[in-house]
Amino acid sequence: MIFNSKDVKDTLQSFSMPFFTMHGLELEQPVFGANYIKGKVRAEAGGESDQHFRTSDVCNTAVKCQIKFVEHIDNKTPLIC
Repeated sequence: MIFNSKDVKDTLQSFSMPFFTMHGLELEQPVFGANYIKGKVRAEAGGESDQHFRTSDVCNTAVKCQIKFVEHIDNKTPLIC
């Protein structure tokens, strides 16, 4: 999964994490606010600790992406969100 910031003023411009390092994924659908996916990413060899992440979903794609995650895990199909 790759995150790229659209705002050039953001401190974190980009971040990538392999799917095999992600765990504890949850899809949140608040009544007031955008849907989002949250979870943790394990540090790779030489890393220090797990990191939490949360993706905001202003385009309503979190549910579709969560379905793709489940299909990928169940069927070992290519993951394209």
